[in-house]
Amino acid sequence: MTLDFGDVDFGGSEQAAIIADWQARRAVGRRTLADEGEFICHLHRDHERPSLYLRQDKGGQIVAAHWPGAELAGSHEIVHVVSDEHRRQVDYLQRAGESEGFEVKTEVHLPTMVTPDAVIYGSQVQMGVEVQRSAITATLAKARTTKARHAGVLPVWFADSQSDPRWLGHVPGVRMNPKTSWATLPHERSVTVVSGVREIVPRHCQDMHNSQCPRRRYGCNQWHADHEPRGVWVDDLAALFPAGQLVPMLYRTLGGREQVFIVTSGDKARYEGMVGRPADLPLRQPARLRRDQDGRIDCTADAGALVVATVASRYCERHNKWMIENVPGSLYCPSCFREDKAARLGRPPNRF
Repeated sequence: MTLDFGDVDFGGSEQAAIIADWQARRAVGRRTLADEGEFICHLHRDHERPSLYLRQDKGGQIVAAHWPGAELAGSHEIVHVVSDEHRRQVDYLQRAGESEGFEVKTEVHLPTMVTPDAVIYGSQVQMGVEVQRSAITATLAKARTTKARHAGVLPVWFADSQSDPRWLGHVPGVRMNPKTSWATLPHERSVTVVSGVREIVPRHCQDMHNSQCPRRRYGCNQWHADHEPRGVWVDDLAALFPAGQLVPMLYRTLGGREQVFIVTSGDKARYEGMVGRPADLPLRQPARLRRDQDGRIDCTADAGALVVATVASRYCERHNKWMIENVPGSLYCPSCFREDKAARLGRPPNRF
């Protein structure tokens, strides 16, 4: 199989998978980055020793070179190019970060041997920018994220694929609107996020789709922390994430499945109050549990001061039902919330 180093995905999905496998071996610290004979130089394929090994330089580019000691050693190198679309996506985020007054540096080589496309030095967080236009595994994305975090940089991954990439939900990341053209640099606040940023909402157990309530097989009468999409501009990630207003969180379903979302800091605090445990992203994430493994959690959405209770002094005349108090001092009508949310659908996302 021929790998085209002049193509962003090396010539196709199968070729990209070969590079992803090599990157996975590199991520776990395998000393030999390729066996001699595994990669062969097409130009010198008829030579006695045409083998190549791969390395990743300080700029993050993958380079193929002839093995030391071979007659062709040092004769030439094959460098994987970064596409113009890739560069424009990095430029778009760089511009958004700089417009907020943050310092932004591109291709920062971290001491933990990872090189984000850019780092936005925010007031609260050093945000790494990882633009990923080719397919990689969730394992590799998690390994690179962990290494960057050890160096004090919290990466956010960006894709513009037609469907959610495999790493989404495993690491902080978003999928941008795939309809956006990157033939030229888009205007500011013109690129939207279609998945990856969520809003934490209280939802009655009976109204949750496919709920795996730990209390009752067919659901209980309590309120749980659920989630739904939150519309944002890609620019908001570069502005609000470094400022600590957008944060990653570890969401756990009632069945025990863990997912990584990006939410507002207020939503993260609301979730932690409802479930009674921290939602911080661990530095090293364990492997996900299967459905049949012990991982279910207790329903603690009504624990502590955050008790779901009717408030006799307030009645929703609009829907002829009692309002509830999920947060002390804040009345809430679920029907009004759903109608107001539906009325906002279709509008361009607003900045927080």
